[in-house]
This record gives sequence, structure tokens and C-alpha cells, in this order.
Amino acid sequence: MVSFSWTPRSKLANTYPPAIVQAIIIDKESLLAKLDQQQKVIPDPQKTIPSKLKVAEQQAIELQHQQQEVIKKAQQEVKRQQELEQKKRQEQIRLKQIEAEKKAKEEAQYKAEVEKKRKQAEEQKKQQDQARLKQIEAEKKAKEEAQHKVEVEKKRKQAEEQKKQQDQAQLKQIEAEKKAKEEAQHKAEIEKKQAEAKRRLEEEKRQAEATKRKEEDRKKAEIDRRKAEEDARRQQELQASIDAEQKATQTKIAIEHFIPQLQARVQRYWIRPPGTQDNMVTVLQVELLRTGEVRNVKIVESSGDLTFDRSAQAAVYKASPLPLPADAAAVAKLQSFNFKFCPGSSC
Repeated sequence: MVSFSWTPRSKLANTYPPAIVQAIIIDKESLLAKLDQQQKVIPDPQKTIPSKLKVAEQQAIELQHQQQEVIKKAQQEVKRQQELEQKKRQEQIRLKQIEAEKKAKEEAQYKAEVEKKRKQAEEQKKQQDQARLKQIEAEKKAKEEAQHKVEVEKKRKQAEEQKKQQDQAQLKQIEAEKKAKEEAQHKAEIEKKQAEAKRRLEEEKRQAEATKRKEEDRKKAEIDRRKAEEDARRQQELQASIDAEQKATQTKIAIEHFIPQLQARVQRYWIRPPGTQDNMVTVLQVELLRTGEVRNVKIVESSGDLTFDRSAQAAVYKASPLPLPADAAAVAKLQSFNFKFCPGSSC
């Protein structure tokens, strides 16, 4: 005998547990075995039929009670499982809520930290702006003070100049008054002694004119002398400049003449390595003594072919001593110079 009890799951409640199917199985063979045993105990079937029926009925009732007890326990287990599942869901909800609160708290802390940093940045910018404004104000104040000092100094100099002019004017006035007084006294004396003083005055006038002419002649001669000296100095400077330019030109020409001669002389001593191309070029730094002897030769720009570079270097050494120009300045410049060497006349 089988009894089924099931609890359907709602289509909308996806989080509910799967449907629970309860099954209670009653062992029929075991029940028949018990009945047979009871029949064996009672020897008289006629006498025991009512008893058997009563026993079977009691057993059925007991079995029904057992079945109900099993169903009850199964229902209690289902209820307990549902309660556990409910507690589990509530715990999950609580954990999610705790996680959400934690996340919200972290977000709030993050926002607070961002806000704090923003306020710190604003405060720092505010302080920087205030410092910059203070600096601008200080520079402005320093500039105004400097301008004020310049203005004060300018006014002081103007006052000094004005006082100087006033003093000079006052001195001129005193001198003029003194001179007028002296002239008046002198005129009075002349008028008093006109006859005697006339000749003396004329003589003094003549001497004064002679002295004046002499002084003017001296000044003119001094001016002419200074002008002549200045003209001579300028002429000397001009000539020196011309001489320097001519000398530099001569030196340049001497060096320009020397390079082809050097190229030709080195070509005579140069041994052409196998595989040398006509477009090869190497630059050598040549150091000479004042006698024209080659002191040192270095490769400063390679042609890409070391054999060709070495052959050119060896040719310069073999060409020593080199025929130097007669120009001393050119010789001095040729103490160390760069020499471009290439086969033939392709340079």
C-alpha cells in the first residue's frame, strides 16, 4: 500500500526548494505473514474467524495510525526543511544586506575621501593663489617704491640743478654789479684824469687786443693740432684695418693655393689600393711643424673603406715635409687642419 503527499512549487518563486514528494510504503507480505502466524496460533478456524477479523481490523486501524504518524512526521520534516530553507533565505538576505551596507559604507568612505582630497586640492590652490597674489602685491609694492625713489631722486636733482642755476645767476649778478661799480669808479677816474689816462688806456687796449689775438691764435693752433692728431689716428686705424684685411686675404689665398699643391703632392706618394672607387672621400686631420714636417695624421671622417683611409694617411706621411706658403699667418693656421683626400680630381 502506497500513500503520496506532494507540495507544488510556485512558478514565480524561483528561489524556493524543489517540490517534495512524500512516499510511505507498507510491507504487504510482512502483514500477511503476521496474519498467518496468528492463524497458526488459533487452531479452530470456525472459532477464530471473528477473532481474525477483529485482529485484522485492529491491525488495519493500527496500521492507519502508523501511516498517519509517518505522514505527520514527514509533514513535520517538510515543515522543518521549509523553516531551514526560510532561515537560509533570510540569512542570505541578511548577508546581502550586510554586503550592500558594507559596499554603501565603502562608497561613502570613498566619496568622503574624494571630497576630502577635493577640498584639500581647493585649499592648496587657494593657498597657492593667495601666495601668488601676495607675491604680485609685493612685486607691485617694490616696483612702486622703486618708482617713488626714482621720482624723489629726479626731484632732488632738479632741485639741485635749480639751486645751482640760481647760485650762478646770483654770482653773475654780483659780478655784474661789482663790474658796474668798478666801471663807474674807473670812468670817474678817467673823467678826472682824462688827458693823462687817454694814452695809457689806448696802450692797454692795444696790449689787450694783442693778448687776445695771441690767445685766439694759441687756441686755434691747439684746435688744429688736436684735429691733425685725430685725423692721423683715424688714418692709422683705417690703414691698420686695411692692412689686416689685406693680410687675411693674402693668408686665405696662400692657403687656397696650398691645398691643391698638397693634393697633388699626396697624389704622387699615394699607392692606390685594389678596389678603390673614384668617388671615395676621406677627411684627415693633419698636424705640421713650422718646418713643414708632418707631425701627426688622424682619420676624422672615414670613407667606409679602412684600407683606402690608411693609404691616404700613409701618403701624407710620405709627402713630408710639405711645401708651406711664405705667408707666416697661413703657416700658423696650417699647424692643424682638415684635409679632404679623394682619388683623381673628384674632390
